[in-house]
Amino acid sequence: MAIVRMKRVGIVGPADISDEILQSLQGIALLDPVPLSQVEDPPSDLLSQRLLVQRVIHTLEQTRSEKAARKTAPPMSPKKDMALAEDTVKRVEKLTARRTELETRLGSAEKEIQQIRPWGDFDPGDLDYLEQHDVFLRLYETDQAELSDLDLSRLDWHSTVALYAKGRRLGLLALRIGTAPDLDLDRATLANRSLSQLQQEQKAIRQELAEITAQLLKLSTHTPALKALDQRLQDRIRYHEVRSGLGGDTEIFALSGWCPTSRVGDLRRACQNRPVAFVIEDPDLEDDVPIALRNGPLVRQFQPLLKAFNLPHYREYDPTLFIAPFMGLFFGFCLGDLGYGTILTGLGIWAQRRFKPTGEARLALQWLVILGIGTMVIGTLTGNLFGVKLYELFDLSTSKLLFSLNEDPKKFFYVSLIFGVVQLTVGMLIRLVRYVQEERWQHVIGSLGWLSIFPTLALWATMDTPWPFVAALLVILLFASPDPSVIRRIGGGAWALYNITGLVGDVMSYARIFGLGLSSAIIAMVVNTIAMTVVDSFGPAGWIVAVPILVGGHSFNFLMAIIGAVVHPARLQFLEFFGKFFEGGGRAYAPFQKIEGE
Repeated sequence: MAIVRMKRVGIVGPADISDEILQSLQGIALLDPVPLSQVEDPPSDLLSQRLLVQRVIHTLEQTRSEKAARKTAPPMSPKKDMALAEDTVKRVEKLTARRTELETRLGSAEKEIQQIRPWGDFDPGDLDYLEQHDVFLRLYETDQAELSDLDLSRLDWHSTVALYAKGRRLGLLALRIGTAPDLDLDRATLANRSLSQLQQEQKAIRQELAEITAQLLKLSTHTPALKALDQRLQDRIRYHEVRSGLGGDTEIFALSGWCPTSRVGDLRRACQNRPVAFVIEDPDLEDDVPIALRNGPLVRQFQPLLKAFNLPHYREYDPTLFIAPFMGLFFGFCLGDLGYGTILTGLGIWAQRRFKPTGEARLALQWLVILGIGTMVIGTLTGNLFGVKLYELFDLSTSKLLFSLNEDPKKFFYVSLIFGVVQLTVGMLIRLVRYVQEERWQHVIGSLGWLSIFPTLALWATMDTPWPFVAALLVILLFASPDPSVIRRIGGGAWALYNITGLVGDVMSYARIFGLGLSSAIIAMVVNTIAMTVVDSFGPAGWIVAVPILVGGHSFNFLMAIIGAVVHPARLQFLEFFGKFFEGGGRAYAPFQKIEGE
């Protein structure tokens, strides 16, 4: 089993050394604590500080350009790194507050410009100057219908402008000497500044916003330090939670948690020479034991796929070992092209070298490389290279390797169903082994009945002998639902017999491997055919059009095929395969971590 074995560890000691013990446990990061008393909420200032840091990180990552993303701050000591992060938080908060203020002012200025632009560039103060000399200029909003009903003869001068921002609205400039015009129209809302002043302000605001963006881009190089500060705050919050969850009283403390069996000795050594007592116990059946996975180098890359679905519980097998070969095989047949596999492998290797990811991201990229290599192998065996049939190019017999799958889709279809029979049988075998280990013998007999379905159906089809299949049905009827009550046993068995149709449906689900593999190959060939038709029609000049068709068509097919080759084989793992043995529901092992930099 690839699930790490755990021990429940209890630690009891004098209350005055509890902080010292907790700090020692943080340093080795082995104990996943279980609260023994009600956990208090962390201090609000600690939570708000972490939210602020996360907001700053989000702001910088949004602002950061591709060029800036290549730069990082030079390495510093932990204390200087924390000081840099705290200073960066203050500066980013100040810059973002100023940016928000400027964006509000910019919005107001743009609105005022829209209002005043139709009237031209004039200083609103000039209107007051004219009125002091008995020259009254009024600006109104109207439309053609209202304008035609007005008596404008009392005005000394008037003119109209189109208010584009108002749709079909018109602007009326009305001038009268001696007394102000008195028209029954809506007065225009004007800014208290001229158009040129507003445009200058708009330009200045945009320039300052650009400077703020440049400063944020420069500060984005400090993102690693900010993430370290975020981790530090997270660890402090975790420390408070663990501290508040200790059992005991004013004289003693009690701490309980889970530790990998192989590391219990390290846990003891971390607390040596201190007056504490250890209690080491095996987990009980009802315990919620945290899950840590341990797999080899070719299997651990598939762990992120399992974690995205559900972790197993402690008493189960880790299914990663069984996912890896089937997922690689199914993906290879769904994509099924040597050229596409080479591109995927190259992209995975390039991304690892370019971004140097760690943790789950690194495993995910390694997973893509493994899938790409698998696709290259399957593509070579089936003879596909960007839609070109290699066996035709090199005049090879289609009876060799897997070439015949391309020439006989019916055979490819049957092979897909065989994949389903094999994987579902493996799932039922895993369930059988669990029943044997748990000594649930009647369930063992029922599982043997289910395992007999496919072989007895094959005997019936090839030898015209239905009786082995009937015997398998009888075993399922009597043992699929073991119960002391005969009525419940027969009822559960009858329902299980009905579920045989579901088993057949599960097998048919594997036909999607055939569908995806065939469609990807057909689209690639169609793209090639279209491109070559253009070349045949226009000669060498046709390559000008054919090359974009080839690049665009194969790029689209590659992306769509990748999505399908991940989603549908994953669905076969999680629904059809896992449905035969997997329960899930485990929680991840989360050891108490050291606060970095302290």
